[in-house]
Amino acid sequence: MTLTVLFLLLYFPVYRGYARRIEIEKDLPYTVSYMVALSSSGMSLERVLERGGLYESNSQIKKEILLILGDVKVYGLDTSTALSRAALRSPSRTLTTLWLGLRETYLTSGDLKSYLSHYSSVLLADKTQRLRNIINSISMLAEVYITLMVAGPLILITMLMIMDMLGGTIFGFSPGLLVLLMTFIVIPFSALAVYIAVDGILSKA
Repeated sequence: MTLTVLFLLLYFPVYRGYARRIEIEKDLPYTVSYMVALSSSGMSLERVLERGGLYESNSQIKKEILLILGDVKVYGLDTSTALSRAALRSPSRTLTTLWLGLRETYLTSGDLKSYLSHYSSVLLADKTQRLRNIINSISMLAEVYITLMVAGPLILITMLMIMDMLGGTIFGFSPGLLVLLMTFIVIPFSALAVYIAVDGILSKA
């Protein structure tokens, strides 16, 4: 029992970090695209972050932006230091790259629009490729589902019903009992497993 509790205590932060990373990276391309539009109007980095924090719909990204603004406005840190701190605490490597890139741009050229436009195109390309991979995975699962959950059970149940009429057993079980087991246990739980697999794939979209 103690080992179980210890494992859960150690695993929970890892799980939370993973869940936050997935949530952040899911919407980050759209956040950066919005920042591109803001920087195109000539806004400073601080103003871009303020507007982004105000209208951001993703709660995890909004939290990260507000922490940066808090470091600047509440704790009096300069923007470059706040971005460095944000990069260190970020659960997402992609978001870390964004903060560090913004920091370097802020300290050197100050051309936020060029950097954000480039990074936005990179993120959107990665998002497109990831969606293609998800579609391929879903297509493969659909084929497996049709084969194992539609055609397979129909053929197997038909064979079992014929064997039940002819008499005999399979590994000591009557064919009629095996039909009931397939109908009420094997098929529903297999469908549930497919649903969980599809949900896990779509959660990364």
